[in-house]
Amino acid sequence: MKKPDVILVAGLELTEQKIVLHQYGQSILKQILEKRYAVEQVNFDRMVSLGEFRYEGDYDGDLDRMADLLAARGSGIIGFYTICNNFINVAALALRVHEKAPGAKLFFGGPHATMTWEHCLTAFPFLSAVCMGESEHSILPLVDALMGDGDLAAVPGIGYRGADGTLIRNQPCALIPQEALSEYVVYDRAYMPDPEHGTMFIEGGRGCPFHCSFCSTSRFWLRHFRVKPVDDLIREMDNHHEKLGFKRFSVEHDMFTANKKHLHRFCNILIERGAPYRWACSSRIDVLDESLIQLLARRMDASREIGRLKKDNNIAIIQAARWDSILAKMIAEGQKAGLEPQYIRDVFNHIHEASVAEQNKILSRK
Repeated sequence: MKKPDVILVAGLELTEQKIVLHQYGQSILKQILEKRYAVEQVNFDRMVSLGEFRYEGDYDGDLDRMADLLAARGSGIIGFYTICNNFINVAALALRVHEKAPGAKLFFGGPHATMTWEHCLTAFPFLSAVCMGESEHSILPLVDALMGDGDLAAVPGIGYRGADGTLIRNQPCALIPQEALSEYVVYDRAYMPDPEHGTMFIEGGRGCPFHCSFCSTSRFWLRHFRVKPVDDLIREMDNHHEKLGFKRFSVEHDMFTANKKHLHRFCNILIERGAPYRWACSSRIDVLDESLIQLLARRMDASREIGRLKKDNNIAIIQAARWDSILAKMIAEGQKAGLEPQYIRDVFNHIHEASVAEQNKILSRK
């Protein structure tokens, strides 16, 4: 096997579960670097799920074996993805790699290192740099510089040490415009799950419009919220379905539901086309609750209008047989969606009782 110029190491959960989150961002960076370099992407959790590596339950021993594997590849540059929940694992692995391959140049990237770049460079003197935030425009010049073909001072979006040891942070990279996000799509089958049983991860956009103090997302993306154009997103799903057979998708975005107009158009097109896809995304419960409240309000408006029609035409408010039929249908639909029958029964009974109360008010008016 040819020695890689660059290795990109995924976050390290140390999990043996079969479903492993795909490092989509690293796959994009790999594609960019492959224009000039031989690149390997290493995800130990995924290797375990495929039977290509084994966690023995000995934390130090497992990390040593991982470091041996990385050092043996002989790459001159190794990048590590960092996020808060597994940073300690990645840092421990990077230290061991440095000890076993002291000539390799190591760098960190990802949200955790972005937020703590000064601490990382101080605590881990073996690091050559920290790649911060969105890195599509910085990864190639960074690797060029580490290879000796450029100057770190000219690389946007990184932190590093100056000749005198001073910590330096360069200007951030220019962010990718929303309309250009569709140019960064991963079709590398080596990192895809089994279409029959797996979920395909696709990027839905970047950033978050909220500024939660406990979360790094908005700062990582420089508080710039973007969503991939709906037509491009659905075209990407179609390509994965037609070429590879995927029907299940995870739309990767920190707040895919924030732009209501975009979300509704996306959903409506899939519904109108009868697309055979099941998909999931991340959201905030309060954002979804706002939509639910609007739907309930529209439902109550319809109930009031029906109440006026019943009054004008002298029709009874409660039609028990009709309601029993509707409720049975809703319970069946809920079960298809994985919802418990009692949950659906309770929700729709509350809605029905509120509707009846509103219609009674209308009929009691003179």
